[in-house]
Amino acid sequence: MHRNIFKFFNFIFLFLIFSACEKKEIFKDSVEKKITVQILPKDIEVPSHVWDLLESKAIFNLSGQLVSQETLQFKFEENVFIGATVRLLEKTPGILGPASIEIHAPRAGLEVDLANYIKLDKGTFILTFKPDLEIKPEQMKVYFISRSKIRKSIVGQSLGSGCNKFYDVTDYFRNIILKEGIEINVTEGRHISLLGGHFIFLASQEGAIRALTQITFIDSVHPQYLCNEKKEET
Repeated sequence: MHRNIFKFFNFIFLFLIFSACEKKEIFKDSVEKKITVQILPKDIEVPSHVWDLLESKAIFNLSGQLVSQETLQFKFEENVFIGATVRLLEKTPGILGPASIEIHAPRAGLEVDLANYIKLDKGTFILTFKPDLEIKPEQMKVYFISRSKIRKSIVGQSLGSGCNKFYDVTDYFRNIILKEGIEINVTEGRHISLLGGHFIFLASQEGAIRALTQITFIDSVHPQYLCNEKKEET
């Protein structure tokens, strides 16, 4: 996990495989169905180096190994005070039911079970998401903690990002996810191998580090593709 903590290009490549939607400001479009989630998401384990990175602490040795491997158990309803929004848009007709869906949590982020929205075994939808806060791009950092097992598709394609792998996806979020959305294919459970895990949104405001929110993607129909929450990969 820790030796390649900054080598997130394979993860970005996996996103780019499924990203070809036309450029537009995707959050300006209207949607057919809006869902508001009032239930607080489950607590998730946030590696302490997420905070250390923002505070510019020297936590890596000369070999690129993480010095501190401690994890902190955060309760987001106690530490995060803003919501988050996820949008799913059909590309393949019928894959979602409604052609477009918006899922919003007014506070503390949300957990999205993709099994509740995907209606077909094959096809493509477009996904975008964001925290409910307007700040300058340079004030935000976005990290992804992967919870998807690495596996092979029928044709031998590598899927999944690994258990507890940690990636900085700030630039990809700002330039692609937020503006255009990403195309996600569901064949062979590709969607959950790509998205399974936690997106953590953090911001630096007036010199203080503050967690903003988090979005977790799971799929209860395909639990075999997700990592055991208690098992750490080294």
